[in-house]
Amino acid sequence: MDHQASPAPQHLNAFREEYGDPRPPEISRKITACVSCRKHKVKCDLQNAGVPCTRCKKRGLSCAVKKSLQMLLEDDATWKDRIDAEVGRLASGMARLAEHLSLPELLDDPEDRQSTPRTATASASAPDNSTSPLRDEVMGGSGESWNDNAIDDHGPAAIPASVVSEVTKHSPSARAPGRTKSQPDMIHRGILRADQAEMLFNYYISKHDNYVYSVLEEGSTFTTTRSRSPLLLAAICAVASLHLTSSDIPYERCYEEFLHLSTSHAFSSRNNMDDIRALCIGAFWLSDISWILISNAVRMATELQLHQAYRGAISGDKKAYVAARLYYLVHVCDHQFSIAYGRPPLTGEYEAALAADQFLSCKFVVEDDYRLISQVKHWSITSNVFRTFGTDIQQQIPDGMIRQLQRFNLDLDSCRLERGTRFKQHKHIGNYPRKGVGLHYHFAKLYLCSHAFRGISTNSAGMSEMSLDIREIADNAVLSATSILRSINSDREFQSFMSDLPLYFDTMIAFASVFLFRITTSYSYAIHVDVPEILRLLGQSVRVLQEITSEITSKIRPEHLLARITAGLKQILSKFEEARQHGTENAVVSGHATTGMNVELPDTMNMLPDQFDWTSGAALDGFSMGNYDFLSDHQMTNGFEMWPTDYSQQQDSNIY
Repeated sequence: MDHQASPAPQHLNAFREEYGDPRPPEISRKITACVSCRKHKVKCDLQNAGVPCTRCKKRGLSCAVKKSLQMLLEDDATWKDRIDAEVGRLASGMARLAEHLSLPELLDDPEDRQSTPRTATASASAPDNSTSPLRDEVMGGSGESWNDNAIDDHGPAAIPASVVSEVTKHSPSARAPGRTKSQPDMIHRGILRADQAEMLFNYYISKHDNYVYSVLEEGSTFTTTRSRSPLLLAAICAVASLHLTSSDIPYERCYEEFLHLSTSHAFSSRNNMDDIRALCIGAFWLSDISWILISNAVRMATELQLHQAYRGAISGDKKAYVAARLYYLVHVCDHQFSIAYGRPPLTGEYEAALAADQFLSCKFVVEDDYRLISQVKHWSITSNVFRTFGTDIQQQIPDGMIRQLQRFNLDLDSCRLERGTRFKQHKHIGNYPRKGVGLHYHFAKLYLCSHAFRGISTNSAGMSEMSLDIREIADNAVLSATSILRSINSDREFQSFMSDLPLYFDTMIAFASVFLFRITTSYSYAIHVDVPEILRLLGQSVRVLQEITSEITSKIRPEHLLARITAGLKQILSKFEEARQHGTENAVVSGHATTGMNVELPDTMNMLPDQFDWTSGAALDGFSMGNYDFLSDHQMTNGFEMWPTDYSQQQDSNIY
């Protein structure tokens, strides 16, 4: 009954490799008798009857089988697998407990905690000569700084706060809570499978990352991203899942995981460049938390001294180039979510922004860098507008400031001419680099020229209040707003971009639409416009947006800002049409015609104030984007809210 032993299972082979014995002794005979029967050299029916055998059972003997070395090894491997599974469950439970109690230190390595007092003692005994204390782990958590030659000049021209650590022998980062070495990512935590996360990563990098000039570092893969930053992986998965409605992809859990990780990083002293990238990605697309994310990203970027990296980049340092490029991304993102909402940008037009053209002389620059720097220069102009005219929308532009408005107009025209034909077709996003220039231009022109309506009343005196120069600027605002909507209505390629573009585009499209609604309903005395054409254009834009969101129902979720804006503009259109119908009935009695949202429109409008009452929002005079925050929860919850419209002065008037 001799036979060869069956091959060892895979886990046993791993066990053998671990303990340095890849080929342990193997038995060549199968055990067929118990110890008692073998001792008395009698036949044993162990194989058929099992333990105990028939003989031992009749005689009341202890029936046992002597285990061979092979069996012992196999039993040990089974035991080890069971222990590994138990340890895994214990680690998972600890991770959930640490998350629930908000105590990430529960996951710290005990050896690290034991070494902390010694490290603290050593650091206390030696002066801290670092002038930028929060720059450890800059490059992907590896502890490598973009600036290997840290400035340690403590001469008279030193930065004032740099001497504090020298005087107090204390680093500001000493008491800040650090981050654990190995945070469990969303795959380890069971939120996504590895294949789902990789699919979302590939979806993001082939689409969204290209619209924002490549946030991810060149050569980034799913594997490297996952290993370097759980926060960055969570940001990518949250943004990508927002644009996919597959039931297999849990957007809510991805979003909550990203929110949780972002919160845990807020007070960390060990944030790195990948963490800043994660916050930028979230800010570009996650409307409810965009301002919080970019403000944290600005703080982290300045802590890591990224605003100084441009000098090293110009000198040919690759690490400094990567750091400077990230700072410019933060700069652009910050301006998109500051100026458009009436907030001063956190990143000013300082040395890094002023040296943007010099950065392009770096030998490492690629096509996306030219697009990025063109945005830096674009926002420098808009930031100057914000700084010059402020946020007081009730204050009319003084005559002495009109010339400055005209200069800014010329600056925007020059900026567009400089880069309008510079960009080539992109392999992933087609002609967006070139078409995006035109859209950004009209967004900025609309913002700039809408200043012409500041302090202008909606009554008949408004027309006389506007000088010829101001009226020309106001005309440019209407022209830019209509150009934005025509891009939506007629350009099929641009329509294919819309659901993937950053929030700023959705916000400005909404602003352009509401701006024109207000022009046709309340400001017709102040400026002559083709009201029927504008209303036809608005109606077409709403229908196109509905068509876009309908076509991509299986692509984006209801939480997407574009979906909410489309629903809101549809609501405005419905109210406008309802008001038009009431106005038509009144016009039949009074002998006046009315206009509305249908394609075939009469030439005039006559509505009473109570026929068109949008009282759910804040008042808007002067068309300041800061007075209508399209990203605000309380304004978006119940649809798209609108400002009250005053028609009391429009009775018996013709609107052109």
